[in-house]
Amino acid sequence: MMATLLGERSQTRVAALFNQAIDAGVAAERVVRVGRLPLKRVLVVAPADPALGDDLEPEARELLSTPLRSRVSLGTAGLLLGLLSGLTLSLAGVGIAAAGPYYTFSLMGTFGMILGLTLGGQVAPRRDHASLVDRVRGGLGNGQWSVVVHPTNREQASRAVSVLEHCGGDVIRTL
Repeated sequence: MMATLLGERSQTRVAALFNQAIDAGVAAERVVRVGRLPLKRVLVVAPADPALGDDLEPEARELLSTPLRSRVSLGTAGLLLGLLSGLTLSLAGVGIAAAGPYYTFSLMGTFGMILGLTLGGQVAPRRDHASLVDRVRGGLGNGQWSVVVHPTNREQASRAVSVLEHCGGDVIRTL
């Protein structure tokens, strides 16, 4: 469900900061070998890497469509749920709902749509990614190296965290 709303294949990011390039390289290799993640989902980022944005958010195009996708999906679901609620109230003969079904449908549909749009607005911003990006940028600014992992499921994310912690990295994970 969240993948449909967000449009990203890799919703979680895992990163670890290391003081030496060799430590970051060894950790990345272990994430691939021991953590069983595809090589294309594990990146080593140097302190002066010009492609830092692409390394941290490779699915930038999908991120741009996330606000629209989540609002349209949840707004439509809310509208339908509101209309169904209005129909149920009208058919059940509940007081004013039965006396004015048109108004009931309008009110319940509008309320459901607004609720869905509100929820869509809460899903869209990836604040958890911003904190990871800030910490990685700070570490890189201080001369540290980073291993950035883009797992496609929770199991891969857990394995990546475990391996990176075992390698002695300062691990950061998004939701």
